[in-house]
Amino acid sequence: MLKRLQADPRYRRMCAVKVLREVGGTVVEVSDEMPLVFPGRGDVLRDPHNFNRTWRAARGTVYKDVTQYTFRKTVATLIAEMADSKTAAKQLGHSRDGITERHYIASPERAPDSSAVLEAGLGRAS
Repeated sequence: MLKRLQADPRYRRMCAVKVLREVGGTVVEVSDEMPLVFPGRGDVLRDPHNFNRTWRAARGTVYKDVTQYTFRKTVATLIAEMADSKTAAKQLGHSRDGITERHYIASPERAPDSSAVLEAGLGRAS
């Protein structure tokens, strides 16, 4: 009987609801020291699934390619540029910065300015 329940795709959901009921349904209170960009009702943390649903409705077709992953990459890149990759990794909850560097921090799109080297190599004066 237990194996059959575990094979049911609703099993995890039922267990999660049961556990939440046992612990009294925890809601994370947010203090003024930690302002949220997208707070839930009552200024509490928003469930990721609720955020996705709201974001899909709000983004329309103009921002259809922007996802939570896009937000995470943007945050990681900005923090890495202003601080370092270790700080970005901590912000994303990664234990090491290797994953953050490989998958989240954007590589520079522009090549460095090599015009002086190219002009010197081609014999042109700058």
